[in-house]
Amino acid sequence: MDLISSLITSEALKRSNFAPDCTYGRYVQIYGEDAYVAFATPKDLLVNLARLLVRSPATLRVIPCKLPDGYRSHDLPEASLSFPLRLEVLKEAISSFEIDLSEIATTNHDKEAVLVPLTSLISEVNGTNVDETLQSLAVVFGLEVARFTDGVRLEYLGLEVARRVDGINAVVVGSSERDRQARELMYLSGYDVREEIGKSLSQLKVNRSSFRALHPHALFFRDRWMRVLVTEHPDIVGFQSVRALEIGSLDETTPRCYGIGESLDGSSVLLCFASGPDIVAPFESLLLLQVLRCSSKERFYPTKISFITQRQDVTEAFRTILKRSSQDWEIVSVSERWFDLPEKRNLC
Repeated sequence: MDLISSLITSEALKRSNFAPDCTYGRYVQIYGEDAYVAFATPKDLLVNLARLLVRSPATLRVIPCKLPDGYRSHDLPEASLSFPLRLEVLKEAISSFEIDLSEIATTNHDKEAVLVPLTSLISEVNGTNVDETLQSLAVVFGLEVARFTDGVRLEYLGLEVARRVDGINAVVVGSSERDRQARELMYLSGYDVREEIGKSLSQLKVNRSSFRALHPHALFFRDRWMRVLVTEHPDIVGFQSVRALEIGSLDETTPRCYGIGESLDGSSVLLCFASGPDIVAPFESLLLLQVLRCSSKERFYPTKISFITQRQDVTEAFRTILKRSSQDWEIVSVSERWFDLPEKRNLC
């Protein structure tokens, strides 16, 4: 018998002598009003909870079944999250959904884990936390400044061009770790930062804007690119203003992209920019919204979540999950050709 089926069934048989009423993949089995959900990490538990919300119309009591430490499977789903997540805070993340989550049995390691407070993972760019060198480079080359928890990045249409890590004086150029390492090998005695940024931009400006060529420079971080456009033209999604909100570490390659928007009625809204179908975004957005409500950084904290994504990425599963939440939310879908908007406006 499969390991996961054995783990779930052994718990379920304590309550029933019959086969499960329903099985969703290898990780979710339902017996009456109880749903047994197997997981290895909090991240993949969120994915399976999202599957449960999509597939089961009824409100169920969820019994999480922790897999053995170190368990790995090629088909075990894991979500992409922008900040650390402990099992104890899962109840906060799903508090508005139709899920009754029972107590989770955690190991001593889980209980004693020391994680950075979520409020310290939220950063905004202002004149006091970006040094003059980076500010001048951003002005000279027309780059965006992205402040993270442990450093600052300079970006072109959401794609990294250069960075400086807190505590290190040097500015390093490159759009990826390999790119930065290649420069270190090429210029053992150092290089001129402005000259290298100029070289990088001459190529990026061609590749970044060309969707037809499907170049990696055009495909990476489209959500951050979309945020740049919306920040410059907030009216296209119905807002008066939009400012970036950064989550996570400078070295995190795939943090989800957020912003704070002021709607036409003056209310504050948490904006989640999504690239591709993302069934875990509602959970993380709700958790972030709770953090902002309790944070002194936001004088007027957001009361609603707005998911901004391409029309093709608004799947039925995504809609179903949101419909089962009591949180105030909306989906703002943009055209698949959203990146052409500035050029079209300039022609008018």
